[in-house]
Amino acid sequence: MNSDALYAAIDVTWPSETVTPDGPWVHRKAVGAGSRLNATTLKLTSGSVPDDIPDRPLFMVRGDQSALNTALENRGYAVKDPVTAYVINVEKIAQASGPTRVFTGWPELAVMAEVWATGGIGPERIASMERVKTTKAGFLCRANDRAAGVAFAAIDRELAMLHALEVLAHARRTNVATDILKHAAYWAAENGARHLAVLVTTANAGANALYQNLGFEKGVGYHYRIRGAV
Repeated sequence: MNSDALYAAIDVTWPSETVTPDGPWVHRKAVGAGSRLNATTLKLTSGSVPDDIPDRPLFMVRGDQSALNTALENRGYAVKDPVTAYVINVEKIAQASGPTRVFTGWPELAVMAEVWATGGIGPERIASMERVKTTKAGFLCRANDRAAGVAFAAIDRELAMLHALEVLAHARRTNVATDILKHAAYWAAENGARHLAVLVTTANAGANALYQNLGFEKGVGYHYRIRGAV
């Protein structure tokens, strides 16, 4: 899975409200929807950086954009939230779960929105899911006849990307996240995808360990540069 495909899928499967090209730059805006949907990116993935870096509060810097990273550092932009994309061939973990364990469907159920809200995933982020134009699905996992965890996934060509994985406190350490990932891989395969990807911050040690233990491999990385102190 090449880096261009991964970066493209990030935008396709979790789109911003507005995307404004500006020469070599792309500005995004979706109020209240998090850093990725409000960041400015440089179209070029390597090489020199234009002299006229726009005066923007937040940039997303891809792993191969060292020149841009240095230029922003020199302008006083601080690093925020390094992220790794993990990828796996769906055949390695795909496993269907019965509907009493993992429900798959879209639009999202009200209970799914309630679970997302516990993790700070509110209406603005759910609006991003609704904007996705490709094949997509929400996943609701149940444990002991109670909602236990949720996630969202969408497909860009042969890559399915899973977002917004949230497990309720009462269901942690009960394989809820693992069951969702395996079922999402099964759903992805059934819909023509060959790979499943997830995004996780470096600071989330538990999630990094989970993906590595399941056999996910590190793909691309990125971080943000934010004006002023983090």
